[in-house]
Amino acid sequence: MLFSAVRRIRGAPRATSCVKEGFVEARAHVELEASGDTPAPCYEDLACKVGFPLVDGALTEEQVFAGCEEANRLGVGETVIRPADVDLARNWVQESAVRCACLTGFPGGSSTTPARLYEARDVLRRGVKQLVVTMNLGKLVSRKFLYLESELLQLAESCRQNEARLRLLFEVEQLQQDHVLIGVRLCKRTSVHGIDLWFRGSNEEFTSGVARYVLHHAKQKLEVSVHSPTMTLPAALALREAGVARLVTPQAGALLAAWEAELERRRKEAEAQTAPSAAEEPEPPSALNT
Repeated sequence: MLFSAVRRIRGAPRATSCVKEGFVEARAHVELEASGDTPAPCYEDLACKVGFPLVDGALTEEQVFAGCEEANRLGVGETVIRPADVDLARNWVQESAVRCACLTGFPGGSSTTPARLYEARDVLRRGVKQLVVTMNLGKLVSRKFLYLESELLQLAESCRQNEARLRLLFEVEQLQQDHVLIGVRLCKRTSVHGIDLWFRGSNEEFTSGVARYVLHHAKQKLEVSVHSPTMTLPAALALREAGVARLVTPQAGALLAAWEAELERRRKEAEAQTAPSAAEEPEPPSALNT
């Protein structure tokens, strides 16, 4: 049975409680900000954790350029690009703080190890410093763990030689719980720096539950990124509070616009709380007292 229901994940909180806990944590953080115990949040606090994907196979070069311009305008942390667009995208975002992460082997990761190594080394030679490699689903579900370990060790060594970071992408809906857990363990054994969880659907409770399950087993030894077709601000804040390193979504513009509106609302609330009320203002001296 496919890994398609959070309630089947043993060792992780229920999906609904995961999201609710994330919301509670976010609200608690807001209360601390209001009390003056923590610095007030700013736009960059969330923007630096947002990624903008440009990996659809049908994108034209003009659309990739427009996407890079949008990433620059939004000030996101990274764009995720196709191997064929590495040279172009690096030129289009080189003047900004936006990183280029390259996704290879998507979807399925079914190429042979020599082909995957060649592709990885080619984009590394072109200057990529964040390499996202798709997990070979066929080998993982066939339980060919020695094959995968050998492949990941070679990819990790190529990244080490080029001072790049290696991340492994899991297409979550195609996997069972034990496959994900074994994948996490393989990553920790092979010097992989992070795990990217790719979700086809937009079920926020499912996304939160799986992310927390992986974070629990990663034990802070791996960065965890979430790729989702849509992401609301409450869900993004809950994932950030849970420890997710990156939030990759094509709806980055809408997400950050909602974040700006939330910051403005908090600013106005803080001003209202600090402004003296009319009742507290001193009365002008009367003529009788003069």
